Amino acid sequence: MFMRNAFLGTTLFALTSTTALASPEEAARLQALFQTYVGAEPGVVAVVPADNAYTLTFDLAPFIAKASPATFSGTVTPYVLTLTDNGDGTWSTSSDQSFKAEFKVNGLSTMTYSIASWTSAGVFDETLGAFSKSRSEFSGIEMAQVMTLPDAPPSNSTSSAEQGFYESVATAGIEGGIDSKITYAFTNYSQSMDLPGAPGAPPSQVTIAAENYIGEGTMAALDPAAFYTLIAWFVAHPSAEAIKADQAGLKTVLTEGVPFFQTIEATGGMTKAAISTPVGVFNVENVAIAVEANGIVKDGLFREAITLSGLTIPEGLAPDWSADLVPQEFGFDFTVSGFDAAAPFAALISAFDLTKPEPIDPATQDQVMQAFMPNGTVDIKLAPSVISSDIYSLAYEGAMTAGPGGMPVGTAKVSLTGYDAVMTALQSGPPEMTGQIVPMLGMAQGMAKPGDDGALVWDIDASTPGMLLVNGVDLMAMLGGP
Repeated sequence: MFMRNAFLGTTLFALTSTTALASPEEAARLQALFQTYVGAEPGVVAVVPADNAYTLTFDLAPFIAKASPATFSGTVTPYVLTLTDNGDGTWSTSSDQSFKAEFKVNGLSTMTYSIASWTSAGVFDETLGAFSKSRSEFSGIEMAQVMTLPDAPPSNSTSSAEQGFYESVATAGIEGGIDSKITYAFTNYSQSMDLPGAPGAPPSQVTIAAENYIGEGTMAALDPAAFYTLIAWFVAHPSAEAIKADQAGLKTVLTEGVPFFQTIEATGGMTKAAISTPVGVFNVENVAIAVEANGIVKDGLFREAITLSGLTIPEGLAPDWSADLVPQEFGFDFTVSGFDAAAPFAALISAFDLTKPEPIDPATQDQVMQAFMPNGTVDIKLAPSVISSDIYSLAYEGAMTAGPGGMPVGTAKVSLTGYDAVMTALQSGPPEMTGQIVPMLGMAQGMAKPGDDGALVWDIDASTPGMLLVNGVDLMAMLGGP
């Protein structure tokens, strides 16, 4: 969560930077330009000449002051940039400061963010409307949050990193807007969080510590103006009352901003991570995560994949006989498609009424679901993935169509190498723990067909309702089904 907030903060400040000759007239022009991004609230944006450059100050204090202190309060270090004209329609920017922010949502949460040192440099392209390149470097990064919910003890979470960087480049988009790429890395990263305990018991804590947290991402056809307009609208409407009073304006901004971007892809992960839990420390050599999504468009798509490798569990957590059965590598990769993201978004924007206790009428919720799945289903694909240890490798993949109107239908393929070693390990365990598993695996072996390198293979076909074929044999019929 910390990296996400750091990314959003850096991007917002970075994309609001230009400069020219150090004159009062140009300073006024620049100030007006930045106000188109974040609103014209007095005191939020200030640009003044400074020798042959300009100083831009972005201060959230006037905006925060408009919020109701009974519900929200906060302080944020003003962000200061030096702007220098390159003479070719681009502007160099630089900054060097510390940063601290604290927000309090009364009765719900308190959040603090701090950066001991934050330096940045970049080039803003006024024609592009974004940074053609930028880089920020951080040290002493800390985040803390305390959640307070009714009838529950406070829940704490923290994140920190010794140092890190965030880098971006942008070019004119092939399909309009801009195409951008970001890269980031943090060293000596840690995160801790409270997990709810049993009723009446205090929460337990989980801590993740990693040598590195790295990632990169791309975004196609990003519309900066749509985001700027949305940000400026909320800056101009800082309270719930103001938002409700102009919800028609909010609907217009959201409707005109769609789809905001066409596609986004991101990959990242941690190396040499240690996860401390109440039952001991889990170590992982590598954690890799990938996410892909389309914008708010008709052809909806969402993909997420996670891979863990080099996993070791706390000593004594698993009995000796089962040690070789504990996976050392785990992969899961799924994609959801066949849904419409644009139609339900439009329906929600049209229907919501923030002045009512229930902003979305229940009848509208059904309409939104129908718009989301015009065919009544979505398509789910499981890409080839593996669960493995030193003695076995279980590979799987599949595809299905699913929806609220009926049972999922689809196909899958599962293959296993190391069957004999798995059976030997299970047979060495106590019968009360393995007595039911062993005969089930024996039955599965009898239904398998041979594959490469001695693997057992199961082709599963559930594409016909009421039938479950495993290598051509109807398992439902074998079990006495209709």
